[in-house]
Amino acid sequence: MHQFLAPACNKRTDRWGGGFDNRARLAVEIAAAVRRRVGPDFPLIFRLPCMDLLPDGLDAKESMALIGKLLPYGIDLLNVSIGWHESEVPTIATAVPRAAFADAARLARRSYPQLKLAVSNRVNDPRDGEALLLDGCADMIAMARPFLADPALAGKARANRFDEINACIACNQRCLDHVLTGQPVGCSVNPDCGLPEEGRYPPLPRALEVAVAGGGISGMGAALFLARRGARVTLFEAGDELGGQLRLAARIPQKEEFAATIRHYRGELLRAGVEVRLGRRFDEDAIGAARWDHVALAQGAAPRRPEGVPGLELPHVRDYAEVLEQGCPVAFPVVVIGGGGIACDLAKYLAAQRGGLARNARAYLARRLPAEALAPYLDGGADEDEPAITLLQRSGRKFAHRVGRTTRWILMDALRRGGVRLLGRAEVAEVTADAVIVRERGGALRNLPARSVVIAAGQAPRFGPEDALRRAGIPYTVLGAADGGLAGVNLAAALEAAYRFAMELR
Repeated sequence: MHQFLAPACNKRTDRWGGGFDNRARLAVEIAAAVRRRVGPDFPLIFRLPCMDLLPDGLDAKESMALIGKLLPYGIDLLNVSIGWHESEVPTIATAVPRAAFADAARLARRSYPQLKLAVSNRVNDPRDGEALLLDGCADMIAMARPFLADPALAGKARANRFDEINACIACNQRCLDHVLTGQPVGCSVNPDCGLPEEGRYPPLPRALEVAVAGGGISGMGAALFLARRGARVTLFEAGDELGGQLRLAARIPQKEEFAATIRHYRGELLRAGVEVRLGRRFDEDAIGAARWDHVALAQGAAPRRPEGVPGLELPHVRDYAEVLEQGCPVAFPVVVIGGGGIACDLAKYLAAQRGGLARNARAYLARRLPAEALAPYLDGGADEDEPAITLLQRSGRKFAHRVGRTTRWILMDALRRGGVRLLGRAEVAEVTADAVIVRERGGALRNLPARSVVIAAGQAPRFGPEDALRRAGIPYTVLGAADGGLAGVNLAAALEAAYRFAMELR
């Protein structure tokens, strides 16, 4: 019906196209026919676009007029729909603020106060949904993906157990991306979603004593799923926090939701009785400390440095973990070596960080000083001949090529808006004190000014005590980033591998 409503796609010249009344005709006739078929007492829900977010789409005035045309047919609930997948405005990804489109429902409420309304799009926390109900802009909250992440969401919310909810992070990796490629729907943060055995953890044939080395998402998942099967699990984490590289992802602007996944799995580990040892590396001493039946090695990966490049030892060269985890500052212009998802996320982070101290200070003063008093202190910023951030990739493939199709375009748009230069098919020849020298296609050398250089060119697995385990005759399995492959950079793949390991262990 929507394709008939919007002038962007309805190009008909007969009685079903052209003016608003003609474009609305199909929706009205369908509503009338459905009401005739079901009778006056059967509840009828209509999903209607109230904010199209598309050039030449249905505008707000026409949306409200359409509601008026449908009211005679007894709409019991209006599901306020937002946007198109073709829209250049993101509507359901992590980059979208929670409840970003509630104003569309407020418009409908002002126009038709008697109508029951359902709000959707990026409401993943039941507390936000409750706030919308209390605000009066909605009578119902339409959630979809949050129930893939946690089928028990409603029960936990009813019991005020909000910290136990496995929150949807709106990554789209296993739900919408799978729909668009014809694969079964799943969930990145809930690896058994949609499986026949969803929510069931068959007991192990015998109680096993299992050690998990590494407290990243793969290690946390393996420990939790094994504990649910009845294993006695001890989780070793060399650092003082759980979460591994997922903690770094949560520092990226508009990926803050990822922290909720760490919170959920950390809490579930404690509730499942897993013994968590922070600040304790799994080494030969730990191997001999108990009679382990099995060990899961999930120590993660470390940033990989390109080999044979002069200048990488210079003090202004850092790796992405130092910048994201330790907050090490960088000077601009900065060159980021790498073109994958981590490198692109890092560039987005740097674009947001650039000038942050000055922006915050000026915003503080602007709220308290008249503009004329503040003006002498503002220089407006210096013009730059070179972009402040350059992403440098050796290959000619797409930047962030492994990022899902429903979210990659949002990331690329953020980089464009942040003024990030993307330079592919360029090999780093040397790093100097003030530049990165690259060899472009054809062999020509080019100097890229760089006061800082950040390496985000892949990962190298962290090896654990495999030799010691073999000598001790203890079976082990390598998981997650420590195993390399997609599970090293992909949350969904890492949790899926951990789940499969835990379910197959005997």
